[in-house]
Order: sequence, then C-alpha cells, then structure tokens
Amino acid sequence: MENKKKRVRFMLKSITVLTLMATLASSIAPAAVSASEIINKEIVGETQTKNYESDEQESQGVTSESIHSEIVEEETEKKEIEESSLTDTDSSNSMESGQKILEEKPAVDEVNDAMKSSAEPFKADGSDSVTKSDYVHYDAVVITVNQPVFSEPGYTVGAKKTGETTTYLNQLVVISQEKVTAKGIWAQISINNKMIGWVAKNTLKVNLDKIIEQKMVHYDAVITQSRHDVYTLPGYTEGNVRITKSATYFNQKVKLLQTIKTNRATWVQFSINGVTIGWMNIIGIDIKYDSFKDVKKVYYDATVEQGRHDVYTLPGYTKGNEITTKSSTYLNQTVQITEEKVSDRATWVLITQNGKMIGWMNKKGVKVVAYNNTVIESRLVHYEATVSRNDQLIFSAPGYTKESKAIANTKDYYKRSTKILEEKVTKRATWALISVDNKTIGWVDKAHLTVQYDNIKSTKAVHYDALVNQGRHDVYTTPGYTEGNEIITKSSSYLNEKARIVNIVETSRATWAQFSIDGKIIGWMNVIGLSIQYDKIISSNKVNIIAKVVEGRHDIYTIPGYTKNNELLTKSETYLNKDVTILEEKETDRATWALITQNGRTIGWMNKKGLAILNGDLVDKVTESRIIHNDAVISKKNQLIYSAPGFTVGAKEIGNTSSYLNKKVQINQEKETNRATWAQISINGKNIGWVNKSTLTLKYDTIQITKGVHFDAVVSQGRHDIYTVPGYTKGNEIIAKSSNYLNKKVLVLKTVKTNRATWAQISVNGKVVGWMNIIGLSIQYDKILDTKKVHYEAVVVQDNHDVYSKPGYTENSQRLTKSLAYLNKKGIVTQIVKTNRATWAEISVDGKPPIWMNINGLKMKYDKITSTKTTNYNAKVVEGKHDIYTMPGYTDGNVIVGKSGSYLNKNIKVIQEKQTSRATWALISMNGKTIGWMNKKGVDSISIYLDPGHGGDEPGAISGFVKEKVLNLKVALKVEKLLKEKGYEVIMSRRTDEFVSLSDRAQEANKMKVDIFVSVHHNAFMKTAYGIETYSYNGLGNPKNIMSNNSKRLLTSTVLSNAIHKKIISNTGAYDRNNRKANYHVIRETTMPAVLLELGYMDNTNERAKLVTDNYQNKLAKGVVEGIVNYFN
Repeated sequence: MENKKKRVRFMLKSITVLTLMATLASSIAPAAVSASEIINKEIVGETQTKNYESDEQESQGVTSESIHSEIVEEETEKKEIEESSLTDTDSSNSMESGQKILEEKPAVDEVNDAMKSSAEPFKADGSDSVTKSDYVHYDAVVITVNQPVFSEPGYTVGAKKTGETTTYLNQLVVISQEKVTAKGIWAQISINNKMIGWVAKNTLKVNLDKIIEQKMVHYDAVITQSRHDVYTLPGYTEGNVRITKSATYFNQKVKLLQTIKTNRATWVQFSINGVTIGWMNIIGIDIKYDSFKDVKKVYYDATVEQGRHDVYTLPGYTKGNEITTKSSTYLNQTVQITEEKVSDRATWVLITQNGKMIGWMNKKGVKVVAYNNTVIESRLVHYEATVSRNDQLIFSAPGYTKESKAIANTKDYYKRSTKILEEKVTKRATWALISVDNKTIGWVDKAHLTVQYDNIKSTKAVHYDALVNQGRHDVYTTPGYTEGNEIITKSSSYLNEKARIVNIVETSRATWAQFSIDGKIIGWMNVIGLSIQYDKIISSNKVNIIAKVVEGRHDIYTIPGYTKNNELLTKSETYLNKDVTILEEKETDRATWALITQNGRTIGWMNKKGLAILNGDLVDKVTESRIIHNDAVISKKNQLIYSAPGFTVGAKEIGNTSSYLNKKVQINQEKETNRATWAQISINGKNIGWVNKSTLTLKYDTIQITKGVHFDAVVSQGRHDIYTVPGYTKGNEIIAKSSNYLNKKVLVLKTVKTNRATWAQISVNGKVVGWMNIIGLSIQYDKILDTKKVHYEAVVVQDNHDVYSKPGYTENSQRLTKSLAYLNKKGIVTQIVKTNRATWAEISVDGKPPIWMNINGLKMKYDKITSTKTTNYNAKVVEGKHDIYTMPGYTDGNVIVGKSGSYLNKNIKVIQEKQTSRATWALISMNGKTIGWMNKKGVDSISIYLDPGHGGDEPGAISGFVKEKVLNLKVALKVEKLLKEKGYEVIMSRRTDEFVSLSDRAQEANKMKVDIFVSVHHNAFMKTAYGIETYSYNGLGNPKNIMSNNSKRLLTSTVLSNAIHKKIISNTGAYDRNNRKANYHVIRETTMPAVLLELGYMDNTNERAKLVTDNYQNKLAKGVVEGIVNYFN
C-alpha cells in the first residue's frame, strides 16, 4: 500500500502542473464541442475500426473515476497500480511540454484578484436551500484564493467552514457531486480519494473530456466488472450525471447502442430489455460478437420492403459494425444484393444501388425481385473487345436471370483483350459471354466492354462452285468479327456438300465467303474452309454475231461465270429485249459464255442461253429428257408457250403465260436444251404446251417423316409410277411403272411421308428400284413367335448387321444404322425375341436407349456362379426395384419373370443363395411356392428381439426359492431355439444372468431395427392369482421416442399380442387372463411392434409347480413361437 501512495502522490503533482497548463491554454484555444451537443445532434465523425484492447490499456491509468470508487478491493487496487505504471512515460513527456506553457502564463495573482473581487462574503446562517442535486464526475483545477471550503454547500443548514481554497490553489481536484441553491452552484471536491469539502463552482476551472469519435453500433454484451460508474452521458464529459454503479447490472446481458471515444477512455451506451440505461467504461463489458456460419457471393435485385431495420458498415452485431442509417431511407426502392452472410441471429445482405455501396441489413427487410425467363433474344457471335469498366461483376449466366450467380469481377481483366462468344438480351441490358486466352470467363454487361469490330477492306459479288471441306469453322450472318455478326451454325453441318460462293469480303483478319446451297443463302464463313472449284475454259472463239437479250435472269460477269477471278457486274434484265453484239464465245463444262457489247461499249460475259441470235438460222437441240411429276404455279406473264420445247425443230408459238398467270399447273415432262429447261404443263389433265421452266414457281411436296425400315412386301397394284425420289418432291423423275414388278416380292428399305402420300423405296434381289406409293404394296411383316425378358452382358462382334428400333422386319420397326457403329462395344441385353426370320436381341449400350439387332452379331458374356449355399430363413422384400429371374441375374438361361415390387413388404423364405461377381442372389419362396431369384440387397431377414426380463442383481419376483429372472431366461432360450429352427434371426437382450437396464434393452432393439420385440416375464400377486396375460402399450405414457404412439405400431402390437396370447393358452391350457394394455418401459420406448408376456404367477403354489418343469416350459415356448409364426403369416 505504501508503494501505491508514493506513486499516486507523484502522479498528482504531475497532474496539478498539467491541469494548470491546460487551464491557461484553454483560454486561447477554440471551444470544444460538448458531449451533449454531439450526442443530441448526432454529430458522427469519420469512423474507423477500433482496437478495444488498446483503448482499455490506455484508460486503466489512475483516473478520477478510480479515485472516486466507493469500495475498491485490495486486489483491484494492486492491479490499478501496476496498470498505471504503463502511463509513466507519457506523463513525464506531458510535464515537459506543460512547463513551457507555464512560462507563458499570466501571473496567478492577477487571476485570483479578479476572482476575489466577485466573491460574496460567507454567512453561515442557513438562509439558502438546495434546489437540485446531481452526482457527477469532472476533473477541475482550483484557480481562486481565499475562498471558503465548507462541510456542506454554503449558506445551507449545517454548513461549516473547514478551510480555504488557497490551500489547494492550482491543484487537480475531482468534482463528485454538484448542488444548486438560489445563491449558486456548489461542487464537492476531493484530492487523492480524500474528501476536501464544498466550494463555489466558480472557484474552479472544470476540465471536460473531449469526444474524439462516436459510432452508432449494435452488439450483445455482458457486464463483467462491478466497480464502474454508470452515467447519463459519457463520463467526464459536459452534462454527465452519475446514475448508479455497474454492480447493479453485474453479469446481466445488455445491448450496446453507441460507442464514444474520449481522451480518457472508450464509453458505451447500453440498454436492457429495450430500456436505455446509460453510459459506462467499455473495459467493464465483455462484448459477444456474432460469428458467421455461411458466406457467399450473390447478385440479384431486391426491393426494400421494411423501413424498421438498421443499415450497418458490417453485418449487425459482428465485430466492428457501425449503424449508418435506417432501411426506411431506401423504402420501396430497388437495390442490388452482392453478398450474403449468415449468423445465428439473421441472414445479412450487402446492398448497393447504382454501383454505390450502401451497407448491410437484415435480409427480412428485402424482397427478392424475380427475373425469371427475361432473356428475350440470344445470338452466337464473334467479336473482340476490351474490358473498359473496372470493378463490375461477372456472372455465371446473364445478370439478373434465374440461374445467375456472381463468379468474378472485371477488375481481374481490366483493359485486357477478350472475345465475345455469345450475346443475350434482357429487359435490363445486353449481356456478353467473354473468354480470355480461349478460357470462358462468364457474362458481363456489354456496356462494360469496348467492342473492336473488324473493318471490311473490299467486297466482290462472284459466282464460284466450292466444296465445304473443313468442319471447324463458324458460319455467320455477316463476315466474322464484323459489326452485327451472329453465328448461325458450324461448317460441319455442310461438310462435303457442294456450295456456291456469291460474295467475297476481305477484312483485316481473313477473307470471308458468302455461300448458298441448293439456291438458298446459308451465310458467311472463312474461305480457307472451302475448296473452290473454278470452271475451266474448254474452247474460245472470236465471233461477230447480232443477238437479242431474251432472258433477264442471268448474271453478267467481268469474265466467264464460275471461272477464277470472276466478278458479278449486273443482271441481264438491264438489257432485256435489247440488241447486243457478241464478240467472243468461251465454252466451259457448265455453259457457253458470250462477251456482249452495245454501241461499241463492252458490257460483260453472260450465259448464251439468255440470248436469241438474230443474224443466223440456228436451231436448239434437246440434250436431255425426263418424265416427272411436279405441281407449279405460272408466275411470269408475257412469256411464250410453244408446241414443243422453244427454239427446237417444229416448235410453234401456241399461247402466252399471261392467260394462265398464278394458275396451278402440273409438270409432266422436262427437256433440256442449250438455251433453257423447258417444262410440258397441263391443267386438270389437259395439255397446255411447253414453257421455259423459269416462268414457273414449283410447288414441291414437303417431306414430313423419313424412316429407314426393313419390310417384305408384294407389289399388288400396277398403276403407280416409280420415281427416283418420292413422287412430287424436288428432283423426282419417273423411271418405270409398278406394273413392271406386279406380284413380285420386294424389300421396303425406307418410307417417306409427304403431304400427298406415303412413299416406299423398294429393292428387288438386293438392287434398289425406286420409290412408289405404299398403297400399291401388300406389306408382309415378320411375326413374333416368342418373347423373353432377360439380363445378359454382351459384346457387338459383327459389323454387317442392321440396327433397328424394334425387332427387324416387324411392324413399326425402323432401321437406324449398321452394327459397325457399335462394334466391340459392351451392352446389356434386356429382351430376346424370336420371329420366323431370326432371333433378335434388345441391347442397351453406354446407357443409351436400347436398340435391336440379330443375336448372331453378339457374343454373350454370362456371369459365372462362384458359390452356392442352401438356406432356410424368413425374410421380407424391402426394395421394389429388382427383377426376379428364373436363374440368378446375368447368368446363362436367366429369364425375367417379375419385379420385386409385387412382393414389397411381404414375408418370404430364402431357400438358396448363389454368389456371382456381380451380386449375391437369393432364391425366394412364399407359402411353399418358389418365386424365383432376386438380388439379395432387396431382401432383409426377419429379426426378433427376445428380452428375458430382469437379471443380475435384479431378480424380479421370488417365491418358494424360485427367482423370476431364472424362469424368464430358461423360457426365452427355448423360444430362441425354436425360432432359429424356423429360419428367424433372433437377438437376445441377455443370454446369461446379467443386469441390463430397461432403456438399454429398448435402445438396442431400436438400433438393430428388428421386426418385433417380445419381453418374457412371470408374475406374482397375493398368492391367489393365476393364469397368463399378454401386454401391449396403452399409448398413455410420456415416451421419449416419436414412434411410441404411432397408430400403425399400436395396432400391429395389438395384433402380435393377440396372436401370441392365443397360441400360449391353446398349448398350455392355462387360465386366460386376456390381452391387456399397460405403460411398461420396454413396450413404450421401442419403435417396432412390442409385447410383454406374463407367463404365470410364481407365488401361486400350484402354478409355480408347473412353471419350473421343463415340459411346461416347452409348451410355453411352443405357444410363443406358433403365435409369432401366425403373426408373420
């Protein structure tokens, strides 16, 4: 204690000097903002994370709060001395700076003289009375001399003068109480824990603590120290009043509402049960921060629906949280949720708005905005772009859509080059799927990218034939990587197909070709994926022929069409019906090309078919003829109709297409000349004549369904045409009449359904004939003679078999492919079908839908039986998904005869087991009838828990030197033996004289998941009762397990009780005391049907004499077993 006094005296001397310096300095310093002003006006400075441990260390020096503690234990005082030593260095440094201020201070006498002149002489006459009294805590310095010190406030009753302020001039004092009278404010002061007395407050210079930082917070805490004062405002700040001691709330749970850091300490405002109590030093509190169970990045929109929640800098009640506002600020506004954190208290969401961080709030206050199915447009594209916006989210799917999750941030790719692979448009934005270094990153708002389109350097209209010879290229709507491009498909869709190039575009990246197939524009692809097939010039002649342009459909080129470097200039319709001069002709495999001029100006090269020679007697020749069937509409007027193909020998003008414009006609025949393709047309069976085919719009039948099949058939009608392709479809040509094959057997290879008819492709003796209407055939499907469901493994070993959707050549069978596609692959055979033609196997390969093929193409892989065991135990089918076989599954000769679901939860007997590499197979029977083999996983043996009552140091009833525990065990062992002989699994609670608790018996049975529980007991009562009674649970107890009062369990327990009781009575002839209900532990706390047997009264002399005999015990055991068997049956 002596050390403490020395240290306190040293510190007080230092404090006196420092306080005087501070008093003088304050006269020239700006006024500090008072605590009440800050708190009332909610002035909150910039917040920063606080280290409460360091604050606590700083605030545990000798303060006026510790000096004025009313009761401080010896150990606390020692601790404070040790802690106060931490500030010695700081105090010495402060004294040095304080000395400098003292040198500049005006004379103290001048200050005191001024104070004396204003002091009123003291009259201890009791003329004044106290009107207000407060306990406070302030530091102050005595600055006035010759003023009285009183035992009570001056002028009040009992006030006595005890000294003068001169004695304490310039010393640091602590004001612990203030009282207001009509004459002024009086302060009770002390020095070093020693009470001095009461002085007029204007004799003191009060040193208020300054507020450095304030935070609105939310924490749970417990008050762990009782020595602290509780204030109306933070201690030592202006306006503080001491309310009570923290001991009042010692060990109570509180909620922290605010923290304020002053130059002295950190103070917390706390409440209990929603009532604000006051402020105390934070070192007296143990803060209970919430922790997180789950943290995840998210991204979705939400609406703030509740305005009552606080918004924090961190999730509420976690370390470092600070309240920034109320959710009402954003009520009914849409915000974005970017993160979720789950604590024991709540799920907290981090909300932002328009890219600005708001803070954390309780998720209960927001409602998720549903953005399901908002993608309104999708397109595959190819662009290069640079990530131009920093700190934007990247999603797993287009932002705000159903499956969208935040997976990355653009800051990781800022200013990096990316490729856009796909675009999706929502109501909110256009989203781009980006990749970097060929690695897909995710979806970003396209507005966050700067797109760099390729520039087009040159464009040419051309005509080339080409072959698509690379399948790896994308096909676009515009040249790749140019603005507006969209990926349509892959070039593999057209691999090895013949195409026509119609435009060439060169960009900084590549040369792109626009191509068509069968006259339909497909799109643009890189020209390196095409093998261009230029036409070659066979011959060339200089001529000078006058001609007329008579067809406007031809292209005019810089050089002959389809030759290398040709470029399209215009269409021949520009010069339709105008005279031109042919100066040169060039012949290619495709056509004869004419170089035409007009008035000495070269026009270009065009197909000579579009010209009529005016200065020569040239006749066109028919080069090819074909009989066809097509519908068409006459779509051009003012075109001539001829009696034969135009410009051929004998052709005469017989009409004009204007007479038949837009009418439907039938094309019966086509003929090719060097000029055009001519079509012979008719209307309603009446021949009209020959027209240029270009004047017609053909109406081909559309193919709706195509099937590869295999059927036998006989041609039964001779009136049908046979075509090269299905009749009336594009490219059809009549090649024969069905009468050529009348009554002959054919094989149907394919069927095609069009809007007009169903067509069959037929072959005879392995040679394809053509297509005819299926109504002219008599189909002869193979018949199914036998079907077996099986399970075998097999390998496809032959490549020449057809693969079908159903057994080959049967009705509705469709030919899918060749067995070559499955060669050497392993599959599971699930059906075998025998027809008059072959045996067919249904096989599933790689888990895909099953196919059918000839069994000759398969090699079976039967499972081998490795062991066989004869068994005889009772069981129950517990899984309904298994097949039941004639032999163990997957072995040779197995046939599926049923499903285990037909026997689900039914009692069966397992009479044999066989082991294969795949499984253990059980041969099951029911009621003596063999059912078949199934996987043993689907059965569970019937298990019975036998409980011989009592045991060990719990003998049960005792009578005539006979102990119940002994009889219970003897009968139970006999029951066990008989049950095992009948194939039941038996678990015994005890097999010897040992103690087993009631709860252990019930819990073991529950854990073993047995089927029934049977407890064996004997009775005793007044020596006169006799007979047998059987108990099941009455449902009136207070069970610990949820199955105890299950209605099904209660019912089946009653059924079991009736079955056993009936058989015991019939086997023993004992007096029937009926089935009963009771609240015994073992039949209450078990989860399965449970009974307790009372097999007789031991204290009845006559009954005891029977109970101890082996013969009677055998009868009891036999009755119990027969009752159990009947129950399971």
